[in-house]
Amino acid sequence: MEFGKQFRLLMSASDYDQSVAFYRDTMGLSLFRSWDRPSGRGSVFHMGPGLIEIVTGEGSKESPGFSGAVIAVNDVQAAYEEIVVRGADATEPLTATWGHRMFTVKAPDGLELIFIQEHGGD
Repeated sequence: MEFGKQFRLLMSASDYDQSVAFYRDTMGLSLFRSWDRPSGRGSVFHMGPGLIEIVTGEGSKESPGFSGAVIAVNDVQAAYEEIVVRGADATEPLTATWGHRMFTVKAPDGLELIFIQEHGGD
């Protein structure tokens, strides 16, 4: 499996504006990108060699807090096939409304690993 250039922690926000202010102002993290759509909002911040993504709306979990780890791969279909052969219980790959190809795997202790192939290569 070939990994992409990103690794990020994904968190659902109960108060999106407060969470963004915390990571931006209190933690001093620089903004990588953000979006504000009718289906939800999100902000991604640089954190050392990785990223922290704060979301609300579509793409977030029902309960706020830590949701999982987002792992970029170069080819989501190949990664899915490889990980299933190795015994992982993975969801079928799908294309999210925002364009990324993705699938999820439940790791031990319930951690959700979200494998993505980003749309447009960003």
